[in-house]
Amino acid sequence: MEEQKFGETSHLEEWIIKHPEVIDPTMMIVTTQFDNWASEVGPSLERLDILGLSASGELVVIELKRGKDKTVHLQALTYAALVASFTLEVLAQAHAAWYNKRFQPAEEMTDAQAKEKLENFVEAEDEGKEELVFALPRIILVAPGFPAPVLTTVQWLSEVSPDVTVECHQYGLFDVSSGNNGPDVVVSFNRIFPVEDMERIRLRAQSPRVSVAKEQRSRQAPAVIRIAEKNLIPAGSRIDFDPSTRVNKESVATVQAWLDEDPNRREFTWDPHLREPLRWGVEPDKRWGPTALRNELFERAGAPEANFAATEAFFFEGEHLAVVAGREASDGNGSSEVV
Repeated sequence: MEEQKFGETSHLEEWIIKHPEVIDPTMMIVTTQFDNWASEVGPSLERLDILGLSASGELVVIELKRGKDKTVHLQALTYAALVASFTLEVLAQAHAAWYNKRFQPAEEMTDAQAKEKLENFVEAEDEGKEELVFALPRIILVAPGFPAPVLTTVQWLSEVSPDVTVECHQYGLFDVSSGNNGPDVVVSFNRIFPVEDMERIRLRAQSPRVSVAKEQRSRQAPAVIRIAEKNLIPAGSRIDFDPSTRVNKESVATVQAWLDEDPNRREFTWDPHLREPLRWGVEPDKRWGPTALRNELFERAGAPEANFAATEAFFFEGEHLAVVAGREASDGNGSSEVV
């Protein structure tokens, strides 16, 4: 990248901001170049390249380098430790400030609006899950290559502390320009660690601590992601909404009465997507995530704000989405077996 004379923040960072799916298809950008750190002994000059948030509610610390750097993992670990203290309120403030500075909207995003945006983005399946995951950010290192000491350290860390996830993503630049119209560059991203095939075939002793930690991390993926990845619900399938076991009778009666006023309000269908797989008859062209749609229904019905796992209020063939997500992969026709 240095040979191409591209700046770390002005190009590489911009590519990831515009296309976060190259790092994680379920991630949104929260802020960039964040440096608002302070303690009782004074402020810090640390500057975090990119902070993201995955749909599972996991903070994602992204450290960018233009060349091979022997200390890239140490810097990223420092940033992860710093953001581990974030609350949802602090995260919302950071996102609102970044959004307003970058996009300069006619009406600035408020901290409250930013908080609602983050809450709707995260498909938490347990109350309070956001705080738990914030304390254990995922670390992603992005560079054109990684020195052997960095890869050795990252692999060792994954073994002795399996709760800490560190990924190494290597990027490459390809000049596809023709003529004298200036450079026309294509960038590619490739995750080189962890390598799934290596983890599958490698033989090593497993301690109970490592096994349990890996099982817990695998369960962090939201139900909608697991359903989509395993094709557990066929496209176009009817989805039912029933919050009766999650809120008080008064709220249920309010929401149900509002839904009954218009048949379209009860029309929910499944349209496979990693984050927003629901379609609603009232706004059929718009995609919804379970949390965002639940909030919309309660708000329009005039019911008190809901505070429960939305995936437990949407049902497919009599089972709520959190249960469906535990099934084995579908055979392609939507039929599957429960794990």
